[in-house]
Amino acid sequence: MLKNLQLATRTEWIKIKGLGLIYAGAGLALVMPLLKFTGKIFGPRIPGPPETSISLFEDALTSDTGPFAKFFIILFIVVATNRICQIDHKNGGWLLMETQPVKKLSIYLAKYLNIVFLSFLTIAFFFLFTILFTALNQWLFGQTEAKWALSFSWLLQDFLKLFVSSLGISGFMLFVSVVFQGYIWPFIIGILGLVLNLVSYIRKEFYPYSPMHTEQLAFSQDTRSLNTFFGFSEALSIFWTISFLLIGYLWYSRKSFKRAFIFDTKVRIRTLLMLLVLGSAYYFIQKPKQVAPLAATSLSGKLEGPDLPKELYLIEPEFNQKVATIPLVNGEFTWSSSEELPLGFYKLISDDRSINTGLFLGKGDFYNFEVFRGPSGDISFLKTNRKAEIGLQGMPFGFEISYFPQLFQDKPGEYYKEMNKAWERSLEKMKSFRTAENYTVADDFLLFKQQDMAVNFLKAAQGFYRNNSGEEKAYKALVTRLEKELEKPSELTLANPNYLAFKLSSFSQEGARADSATWAGVSALEKGRIKDKLLSYQIATSMEKLPDFQARQQLINRYSDAFSDPRYTEKLEQVLSEQQVTLKGLPFPDITIMDVDNDSKTIKDFKGKYVVIELWSKGADGSRQAFRDAAARYYWYRNVVFASVNVDFDEEGWKSYLKDRKEGQNLQEYWLPAGAAFVKEARIRKLPHYIVVDDKGLIHDFNASAPDRPEFHTLLGSIL
Repeated sequence: MLKNLQLATRTEWIKIKGLGLIYAGAGLALVMPLLKFTGKIFGPRIPGPPETSISLFEDALTSDTGPFAKFFIILFIVVATNRICQIDHKNGGWLLMETQPVKKLSIYLAKYLNIVFLSFLTIAFFFLFTILFTALNQWLFGQTEAKWALSFSWLLQDFLKLFVSSLGISGFMLFVSVVFQGYIWPFIIGILGLVLNLVSYIRKEFYPYSPMHTEQLAFSQDTRSLNTFFGFSEALSIFWTISFLLIGYLWYSRKSFKRAFIFDTKVRIRTLLMLLVLGSAYYFIQKPKQVAPLAATSLSGKLEGPDLPKELYLIEPEFNQKVATIPLVNGEFTWSSSEELPLGFYKLISDDRSINTGLFLGKGDFYNFEVFRGPSGDISFLKTNRKAEIGLQGMPFGFEISYFPQLFQDKPGEYYKEMNKAWERSLEKMKSFRTAENYTVADDFLLFKQQDMAVNFLKAAQGFYRNNSGEEKAYKALVTRLEKELEKPSELTLANPNYLAFKLSSFSQEGARADSATWAGVSALEKGRIKDKLLSYQIATSMEKLPDFQARQQLINRYSDAFSDPRYTEKLEQVLSEQQVTLKGLPFPDITIMDVDNDSKTIKDFKGKYVVIELWSKGADGSRQAFRDAAARYYWYRNVVFASVNVDFDEEGWKSYLKDRKEGQNLQEYWLPAGAAFVKEARIRKLPHYIVVDDKGLIHDFNASAPDRPEFHTLLGSIL
């Protein structure tokens, strides 16, 4: 058998040598590297990104392998397989081969092995061309230093993943090309597979039932973020390979579908057994899996690059307390705990605040980070058992219900009917969610998302009912159904601001008196965890509206005895302390600044807009680029102004600076006469210093984070 297979494979190779398939594969592998290179030659000279700690080759392959895997290699397999089979269809080659002393199985497998070898060469060409042209780009056009090292283990995994995930596509296209003797139908079927992959990409869905979808699954994320070396896409590819080699061989060897699968009782029984085995195998392979938690909760990772932090802090969500201090040694860190860890949204923060990452974490969960740092930002990769939760967290569910009030304004019956349908659709979509690695969401997080969606549906239904009379029975049925979902709110739901705000609003619907009714309702609750949650949230949100520090303190004191857990009072005191540091709610000083036209302005001239102020000195001018970048980034937000205010020029120095200054997009330049005195009076210790003033002229944050910190953009996101 092995000798027959070797002979048939060599014969097949001789037959296809003149088809130019090697050159076609090399050409398709060359497309992306060559386009990038010619873009550098004929395109504008745009400065390259600053130096990063990731290899320039790995960076290039990371960005290019996905498109190559999802389109070019599949296109090559479609064309090559069709071309190989058409030779024998046209010239009677099948009959001629079968007159030779070679088994039909060897003939069929020989064609497959040659297709696989051609695919292997095409993939090798792609990796080779990408590495060569990346090096050439850097050598000829590189404007910054780059890391040239290349991880062989990463390269091998990327190569093998691309190759193995293509095996099933080759098996499927060989089957199609053998069954359909014309050229057009196999080509159309191959193109339809590519179109389905495009639909999958646009809709952000996965179609494991498509034999041509394996590359889409394999490269939906970088291989550095995969939990396993080989995973779902490879298992599925091997399954399709075995299935279509078996089905294709039986069809080819018996010359027709009838003789191959339904000719007589014996053949039918064999077909049924084959379908049972293959169907069972497919069911178990494609069935979504939950990653089993470990015995201990663990965090680990590796950071590469300049200016690494020395410590990381794991912060629990409820009382913002430190759970663990994790040291970094040579850029690596590890932490584990076998103690019970309450499920929640934790934060991992570095001592220099350059890392501020949210983690959905509970007992037995693991996170492994790989971070490459550089001036332009971090490139991060993550392995965790909570990948499905991370993916589901950012997905909108039931968003279409926002259009229903306009669509069914005069048809309340239709509205409630469509609301029920939307709930069912969203629930089914949520429960069937899976990642590209075939991980599904754990029950604890699924319940949280389901209850959060129930809150949104309830708010929408109640709002519609207030404005549209009729169909009260349908309304009550819908509300009863949704309220049942919230009878036992999970711990995650009790920590969800969306749920807390909704629950508080349910105490009153009385317009102007709603606030007092809310206070009365929450005060009347029995002491316990739910009351603690609701009352602390109500106090915290009310404190935001009080401009006076003493009023905030009095509000805390008034309700401190109502808590069953005194830590909530401590939490609110901490919020108050932070608000005192930020001077939130106090009027901004009535100082006069001068603009580029020598006209005077005060903060009152910006009323109706938030003002982000940068106080800077001549010696700190070089550190202002992050503020310029932030101003340009938020250019389209018309309710915010970026004001850069110098505090140590004299009048002549200011005029001289204006002559040489560079224009900044969305950035307004000002000068503060006697600025040094203001800095001293305000006890500002370091320049540049950043202040945010709200649209009423009150201080929102007098000690805002620098624009190159995540907290700065979190703050802006909250006001924009």
